[in-house]
Amino acid sequence: MRDLQKTSVIAVWGLVALCGSWLAPTAGGDDQPVDGLDVFASSPKELEHAHTVHLNGVVTFRQDQPDRERTALVVQRDGSAVWVIASQATADEDDGLREIAADVGPGSRVRVEGTLDPGSYAPRVLAKSIVPEGREPLPAPLNGEESGLFRGTGVALRTALEGIVQSVRRDRGVWTLAVDVNGRRINVRSARPPAPGTADRLIDAHVRLSGVAASIRNSRGQFLGPVLVINGFDDVERLAAPPSSAFDSPCVPLEQIARFGTPTLDCHRFQTEGIVTRAVATRYLYLQDGTVGIRVETGDREVYRPGDRVRVAGFIDTGRQLRGVTGAITRRVSTGPPPQPLVVTADAIVKPAAAAGRESAQNRRTDYGGRLVKVAATIADAGSTRDGGVLRLASGKTILEATLLPEAYEAVARLEPGSEIAVTGVVQYDVARSHEELVDGRLTPFERFTLVVHGADDIQVLRAAPWWTPVRLTAALVAVLTVLAAALAWAWSLRRQVALQAAAIGKEMRARREAAVEFQATLRERTRLAANLHDTLLQTLAGIGFQLEACQMSAERQEAHRPGESAEHLDVARRMVDHAVDDIRGSVWALRSVAVHGQSLTEAIDSAISRVGPGHRARITTRATGQPFELPNFVTGNLLLIVQEAIFNALRHGDPESIDVVVSFDAAHAAVEVSIRDDGAGFTVGEHVGPADGHFGLQGMRERAERLGGRLTVESRPGSGTIVRCHVRCREYDPDMEHDAQPPAAPSPVSTPV
Repeated sequence: MRDLQKTSVIAVWGLVALCGSWLAPTAGGDDQPVDGLDVFASSPKELEHAHTVHLNGVVTFRQDQPDRERTALVVQRDGSAVWVIASQATADEDDGLREIAADVGPGSRVRVEGTLDPGSYAPRVLAKSIVPEGREPLPAPLNGEESGLFRGTGVALRTALEGIVQSVRRDRGVWTLAVDVNGRRINVRSARPPAPGTADRLIDAHVRLSGVAASIRNSRGQFLGPVLVINGFDDVERLAAPPSSAFDSPCVPLEQIARFGTPTLDCHRFQTEGIVTRAVATRYLYLQDGTVGIRVETGDREVYRPGDRVRVAGFIDTGRQLRGVTGAITRRVSTGPPPQPLVVTADAIVKPAAAAGRESAQNRRTDYGGRLVKVAATIADAGSTRDGGVLRLASGKTILEATLLPEAYEAVARLEPGSEIAVTGVVQYDVARSHEELVDGRLTPFERFTLVVHGADDIQVLRAAPWWTPVRLTAALVAVLTVLAAALAWAWSLRRQVALQAAAIGKEMRARREAAVEFQATLRERTRLAANLHDTLLQTLAGIGFQLEACQMSAERQEAHRPGESAEHLDVARRMVDHAVDDIRGSVWALRSVAVHGQSLTEAIDSAISRVGPGHRARITTRATGQPFELPNFVTGNLLLIVQEAIFNALRHGDPESIDVVVSFDAAHAAVEVSIRDDGAGFTVGEHVGPADGHFGLQGMRERAERLGGRLTVESRPGSGTIVRCHVRCREYDPDMEHDAQPPAAPSPVSTPV
């Protein structure tokens, strides 16, 4: 019952049973209010729709509540009672409610008008006015059964009880008496404190108490236990003095209490003795004697240590999972070494008991209730509570809970689930929760128990939790899946990039093969054209030049009368022919390719430059930078053609004084760059003549570089000369390209020099 009182305690101040249709005559009929309904004479359905109610009766209880600025009264008329709340917040401004209510007390007859408040669990009246109408005797109290106190149905009715006072204490500002009424433990609350010395005279005395019935309920309105509310300690009548002083009371062996024996004490105080296993000052002790243990509730401030032998005087407490003593006073008898815990398994503690009538005294199950034990277990989870914490443990086939004080919880809060520990604590069996759990008066085979753990020393770590906890396993699995997904995405991206790169390489290989083939074909065709021009047109023009020169000499001899006129025309014609010869000779040089087999690129360029011939004033130089390396023939040949075309364009259109050819080798990246720089006339890039105008020089050089997988750039400004750069990288497959594109050998055209 004491555990129930530690839950949410809400005292219900209201009426549970309302009278149906009884209407009692009242004194002073002319003064009766005519508006509103009489609380005691109206049905609950009528009261549901009432805005104003009234009642009259005698006050049986009064409690001032200064912190809430209100006064609570109980008004009773015959077999009905109701709580009346007198608060200035609900009073009429001119009524002076608080002043009138101050003169009202138990025995006052009053007339009340106000509004009905449904309240938490029963209705109550919020008074607007309270009018005293004299005094009259209090109604005769009912016993607990008649008033419905023990069933929770007699709220606010005047009730009388007889029993033995087990304790008088102040709990959260309210004076409370614990009274044993025929084996039922009832809390009695007083609206006023006792006079000095009164409490000591009442403990273990046989008393009669008169008050009003109330109840303890949880937040859902369920009835947990009865409460009797009295006006003060004047309502406590001592019928018989205590039979003896505390430590003169009968002595009961601790084993008899722990075994739930029934000593004939008539609910009076007794004393017992045992060794302290665990203790919390002003709260409780755990005592053990041999193989049995009990819990002792005490308010003593004395600090006890494990090993102290203590004598206690108190009352039997049957309201817990573990039988013990309540309302105890204590006395240290001696001090000894701390008791050692019994090492036991959780499965042994919950071992099923044999069926009734089938067990012998030797085979009867060991009772571990109240004993200090040590159990090895694995932490399942832990959580904090207002009083410390709760630890859920797995031991063998048993799942158990350990309630921890703050010091013990701090020791395990840092431990991971899965840690193996040895827990030292006091065993408390859980009682049957319903009749269905009882079989022949016994608990069903599986009994629950709890370990009460006090200090950090009661927790011993046997083995830390493995790193692979479920949380970490989940995290690792998520990480692996994430990495796998990333790897798959990377593989897909890599495959796509490989495909794109392979396509690009294939395209480049095809272009380079085409460049090699085109080079060989172009080489033959350019050589043939150069030979034809050299052997036909160039020879013809040269012959014409010779003939013109002869004609000029003859004309000068014959035309004595007009000397110089014919010679002048013939000289002009000869110079034109010489100019044409120079142009055709340059074209023949540009078309004719020097044999590159067995020559490096710089050697081939030098050889080609040496054959440029006369007819220009430019100084042509060539040089190499970097570490030279061998180039495939078709790459060398194409670069040579680009150089020839660039020099020819410079000579033809720029009239430069110097042309510099630089070959730069980059062996680390297998790349070569050729730049042709002149100081000629220059031009504006983008505005020069091109294929549309019949000029294919720059376009041809750019296409030739692109077929090699390279790039060609042109930089020029009018009056600042021109720079042509061609950058090409060599590939590992170039020799194969050259071999595949190599045509069969053809005879070189024979030409005679001009």
